[in-house]
Amino acid sequence: MGPFAEQHVNDTEDELPSDHASGPSTAELLETGEPAEATIVASGSLGMRSPYGASLYEFVLNVTRSDAEAYEVRIGNPVPPAAVPLTFPGAQVAVRVLPANPGAVAIDWEATLAAVQRPA
Repeated sequence: MGPFAEQHVNDTEDELPSDHASGPSTAELLETGEPAEATIVASGSLGMRSPYGASLYEFVLNVTRSDAEAYEVRIGNPVPPAAVPLTFPGAQVAVRVLPANPGAVAIDWEATLAAVQRPA
C-alpha cells in the first residue's frame, strides 16, 4: 500500500478518515472550510472503504475560488455510494477549502448531489 492510501486507513478519531497527512480531516473541512467549486481532472478508486462504508477515491481537482486564481490539488476523499457516478473527469463538484491552506480541500458531496438532483 502506498503512502497516499496509508493516510486513510489509520485515522479513526474523526467522523470520516483524514485525507490530509498533516491537515484537517474531511469532516473538519466540511464544517469550517469556505465553499468553492472544482472540476475533476482525474479520479480513481483506492480499492478501500472507510469504516463507514464509503469508497475511498483519489482526485486531482482544478479548484476555482472567487478570491484566487484557479489551481490544481490532489486529494483523497470518501465518496458516498450515491455520488460514485459523479466521479468522472470533467464533473463539477462543490468543495470546501481552508483559506489559510488552499491545499486543504474536501469535496462536499451533499451539496454536489443536491445541485445535480435540483429540477431544471
